[in-house]
This record gives sequence, C-alpha cells and structure tokens, in this order.
Amino acid sequence: MGKHTAQQSEASRALTTALKAAHRAGEIILAALRQGDFSVERKEDKSFVTTTDTLAEEAIFTAITHDFPGARFLSEESESEFSDPALTKGELWVIDPIDGTTNFSRGQLNVGVCIAYSVDGAVQCAVVHAPLIQETYTALRGEPAQCNGQVIRPRFDVPLDHALIVTGFPYVKGSLQRTLRRAESVLTHCYDLRRLGACSIDICWVARGRLDGYYETVKPWDIAAPGFIARMAGCTVGPLGKRYEQAHLPEELCGEEVLIASPSLFQQLQQVLSSP
Repeated sequence: MGKHTAQQSEASRALTTALKAAHRAGEIILAALRQGDFSVERKEDKSFVTTTDTLAEEAIFTAITHDFPGARFLSEESESEFSDPALTKGELWVIDPIDGTTNFSRGQLNVGVCIAYSVDGAVQCAVVHAPLIQETYTALRGEPAQCNGQVIRPRFDVPLDHALIVTGFPYVKGSLQRTLRRAESVLTHCYDLRRLGACSIDICWVARGRLDGYYETVKPWDIAAPGFIARMAGCTVGPLGKRYEQAHLPEELCGEEVLIASPSLFQQLQQVLSSP
C-alpha cells in the first residue's frame, strides 16, 4: 500500500471514529436538554460553559482514544494551549464539544459538535453534528462534503447585493466599533446579515448554500472542522485581512480574521469587509 493510499485509509478510519464520537456527544446534549440537568458558568473570556460541555468532551475523548490510543487533542474545554507549536506536528484531533453553548443553554437549535482530524496541521477529515436539527456534515480530504450522506455545494454566481451573510460578535467588546463598521458595510452592499450564534452551523450553511458568506475571528477548535467541510464543498476559505495572534498556525487551523464564501463572492466580500 502506497503512502498516499495509507493516509486515505487512516483518514477514512478517523472519520468513522469521529462520527461515532460526535453522535455520542449529541446524545448527551439531547438528554441534558430533555432533563434540564446542567449548570452554566461564565469563563474568563466572557463566554459560557456548561456541565454538558464537559460531559460531551469526555465522551468524545473516550470514543476516540478507544480507536486511536495515545491520541492528542486540542479542545476548547481542556487545558491544551493552541500556541504550542508541537500541536501542529503529527496527528491531532481538534474538538469543540458544543459550539453554540449559549444557544444550547437557552434551548435554541443552532448547536454543533465539531471534530477534525489533522496530520501536520492539515485536516484530513471532519464532522459537524447538529443534533437539535438532525444534520450531520462530513468531509474527507479529496472527496465532496456531505450532509446526511448527500453531497453539498455552495451557491455560485450570487450577485453581491443578493448575498446573505452571517457573522458572530465577540463577547469581549474591545473591537466593537470595528465590528459595527463591518456590519454596516455588509448591510450597505449585501442583501442582509445574520447572527445565529454557532459558527460551525454558520459555515456549514454557507457550504450548502443556505447562506452565502461568513466572516469572524474564532479559535482553532471553531474553524478546523467546519472550515474543512466548506473547503471540500467548494468554498474559498482565507483571511479577511491581516492575521495576528493565531497567524503562526497552519492555514486550516487558523480562525483569525477568516472569510468563507463561494469563489464568485470571496474577493468582493474581502473588499466590502476590509474597507471599514
């Protein structure tokens, strides 16, 4: 078996494991909502974390290490530090057990479980599982992205003034004025702007054409899985402007100033969003 074929086989095996882990986490999320059995705390960065985040993360780790003993993780709720250069060497699982924790804590539907498997900083497969809307997005390097087993594509040749754009707003308000200027620019040049509260779902919806563009600054565990799914669906993924504190990371793990759109819209949106 050649090296390339061996890598594909391992990525396929990793995707099977990621799906199993994501669905287990989804079961925990659904059970917690049905029973109302979770508590909410606020973290130092002003975002929320619940006891369900921790339980879902533990379930994901257990499922993955069962199939991949010694697996290394970069996860939002663990103590891993994404500035460690060693995390971009060799095999790495990049996890967000609940993307959209605030949505989850309020019973809103846009919640995603994100799992990406990378080798030397390049994502090989990814899953975004949205248990509350029963959508599971998957991608394997070199193959089309899918939702519930059906191939997905972004919308192509959408005029800028027809484009429906989505973003997120930071909990820390230091860059609020720039956030508002960018929102004003989008509302001036595009059809409308959405703010749905879970970037994994936002990005997957761009990948399947429900939305036309996404921009925000997010962490590696936010972007790794959905960003890869968007790439495999045919979207362009790149920097909105300059990248700062995360710029040392490989491209597919870097969520700093990220823009995702169909190729026909990407450069136009860059211009719209870079001007403010």
